[in-house]
Amino acid sequence: MRVSELKVLALLRYGENFKKYASLLKGDFFSIAETKEVFRFIGTYHAKYEEEKVPLSYLRILSEEIKDEGRRNLCLEIIDQLVIKKRSEEFVEDLIRKFGQRSLMKQAVIDTFDMLQGKEDTLDIDKIKGKIEQAMEIVVPRGNKKSLFDEAVEQIEQVDTEPRVPTGIRELDEHTRGGLPKGRLGLVVAPPKRGKTAMLINIGASALRMGKKVLHFSLEINKRETIVRYVSCLINRPFLYLRNNPDVVQGAMNKIRKRGGDLYVEEIIGVSPTLEEIEARIRSYGTRFDLVIVDYLDLCSTKTKYQEERSISKEIYTGFRRLAAKMDFTAWSASQSNRGSFDKKVVSMVDIAEDVRKIAICDLGVFVCQTLEEKEDQLARLFVGATRFGSRNPIFTVACDFDCMRIKSLEKGVKR
Repeated sequence: MRVSELKVLALLRYGENFKKYASLLKGDFFSIAETKEVFRFIGTYHAKYEEEKVPLSYLRILSEEIKDEGRRNLCLEIIDQLVIKKRSEEFVEDLIRKFGQRSLMKQAVIDTFDMLQGKEDTLDIDKIKGKIEQAMEIVVPRGNKKSLFDEAVEQIEQVDTEPRVPTGIRELDEHTRGGLPKGRLGLVVAPPKRGKTAMLINIGASALRMGKKVLHFSLEINKRETIVRYVSCLINRPFLYLRNNPDVVQGAMNKIRKRGGDLYVEEIIGVSPTLEEIEARIRSYGTRFDLVIVDYLDLCSTKTKYQEERSISKEIYTGFRRLAAKMDFTAWSASQSNRGSFDKKVVSMVDIAEDVRKIAICDLGVFVCQTLEEKEDQLARLFVGATRFGSRNPIFTVACDFDCMRIKSLEKGVKR
C-alpha cells in the first residue's frame, strides 16, 4: 500500500472531489483489498448523503461489518490515516491524474510480463499500447462548464486572438483571418507537377519567418532535396546561387533563426507510415510544434485493413485532424487531382483523385489551377474550393517561380 493511495482516499472524503473524480477511478487501481473496501465505503456514503465530507466514524462503523479480524483491523488502521486538510483544485487534480496513470501503467506492465511468459502468439502489442495510451490520456472532467449565455461574447472575442499559422499568401490569410488556427487541417489539391509540394514549402517557410516551429514529413522527396527547396524559398534564390554562395546562405539562415523559429525534416520514403508512427516521431522531438506538414497524407496507411480505398482516406484524414487538435498544431497536407484536371481552367472537388469526401474533413481546401499558358507565364490561380471560414469561395492569381520554390501574391493593383 502506497502513501498516494491514502492521500487519494482522504481527498475523496470531500464530496466535491468525489463527484468530480470518482468516475476516473476504479477499485482495481488500489493495491490491496482493504483500500478497495474503504474506497467502496466512501462511495456508499456519497451516494446516500449530500454532506461536505465523509465522517471517519461512518467508515469505522462500516468496517465493523468485516468478519475477518485481521482485515477489519487493517481497514480501521487505514481509516485512521485518512485525515487531510482541504487542498487546492490544482493539487487534487494533479494527484488524481498521476495516481490513475500509474495504476494503468502498472497493469500494462503486468499484462506484458504475463504475455511474455506464455506462447509467442499471445503477445498482443496493440492491447499493451492501448493501455499505455489510455494511461497517458487520462482527462480530468472540468466542473466550470459554461452555458452559451455566459460565454458568447468571450468566444466571439477569442476568434481573433486564437493562435494561427499564416500561409504567407495575402489572399489566403485574409480569407482565414490571419492563417489556419491550431487544431485545423488544410489541404492543397493540384494535378501532378503543378506545385503541391511548392505550396506546402511556402506555407512552412512563411511559418519559419514568423518564428514558428515547423516539422515537415516528406514521403516522396528525399530530405536533402526538401531542405534545398526550403532554403531556395526562404532566401528567394535558385539552387545554383545556393551552391556558389554558401557564406551568404549561412548568413541568411542565421538571421531567420534569430526570429525564434525552427524547422525539422523527416524523410519516410519507400514505406507507408501509419498515423501512430507519425505521432511517435512528433513526440520524439520533445517539443511543441506550431505547424506539421505531411507531404502527403495519401501515402500513409492504416492498421485496420479496409476493402474500400475511401475508408482508408477517411480514417487517415480524420485521424490527422484529430492529432492536430490533440497536440495543438496546425496541420497541412496535399492531395493529387486526377489527370483529367491537367489543363482545366478551374480544378475543384470533383477532380480529387480516389475520394472526394476527404476534402469535407479538412477545414480549408486550396486548389491549384494552372493552364499550360499560365505555366509558361509563371502564374497560377488558387481556388478556395472548401472552407469553414465563411460562405465565399474566392479565386485569385498568384505568381509562381518554381526555380526558387516561391508562390506569392501579386502586387496590389496588378491584374492578370
